[in-house]
Amino acid sequence: MTAKQRAARAKFKAVVAEAKKLRKKNPKLTQAQAVKQAFAISYGKKRAKVGETHKDTKSHNVNIRVVSGIKINYKPGKLGAIPVGFTGSILGLKFRVYNQFNIDETVTAQVVEDDPKGYLIVEINGRTGEAKAAAGKFYATIGRNVTDDLSDKDEKVVKNRIFKFLDQLSKDVKAYNSGKDKRTKKNERLTVTRKKEKKPTSVKDKIKDVLRNDKKRLKHGYTIVPGKVMSGIGSVKSYASTLLKNKYGQLAAKKLTETTKRAKNQIQKEMSLVAQQIRKIGSL
Repeated sequence: MTAKQRAARAKFKAVVAEAKKLRKKNPKLTQAQAVKQAFAISYGKKRAKVGETHKDTKSHNVNIRVVSGIKINYKPGKLGAIPVGFTGSILGLKFRVYNQFNIDETVTAQVVEDDPKGYLIVEINGRTGEAKAAAGKFYATIGRNVTDDLSDKDEKVVKNRIFKFLDQLSKDVKAYNSGKDKRTKKNERLTVTRKKEKKPTSVKDKIKDVLRNDKKRLKHGYTIVPGKVMSGIGSVKSYASTLLKNKYGQLAAKKLTETTKRAKNQIQKEMSLVAQQIRKIGSL
């Protein structure tokens, strides 16, 4: 056996091993599809070893942005156009990008739920304008139980980030299929989450929060010192309780005028929080 034959045999074994890993991650792949993807991965590694002129100055950066109540964490890939092993999570929906290599040597990017029994979310072929419809389908897959709790501003942020991700993926696929860029990029990841709401931890904090929301404050501040409880604390409790009950009534009236289920659910959630605060203050 010649040196070239041994090298070819070793390469084929490596491709078969890689294909096995791919099928384990995505059981829906056929053996032929997995082998094609494995060859593409091997090709990308070879190009990277021989040296590429392309440089990505953000290859080791993690871009984190906080917009309104939404936190976006994005780690860009190291090289070129087609992502390999791209994973992410948007509001709890975990996903992975698989590259379906076709007989005509083109590629189709499949965004699949990152789960052994996960379903196809969207498919990207590199066509102009496809990202908009795909973004709507992706957002709908997240689930109403999650998206109904978003504010209008946060909903817009999430939808825009999904569109941006799929639009770039569409451009990557188009560049690859046109022959302009046959490279691959690894280790990309996108995570979109909601910021955790900071809730008052003590009764004093709850009273502060109530007064602050009503644009009021205690005349002599909020300082608590050791000693006997004076009668004044009763009036503070009463005042805070009255404010909360008024707030509850206002929310209940507002709920009656709303026409959408989403708006009613949001108001009901606020009413539940107010009711909890009323019960907490009443137990003092």
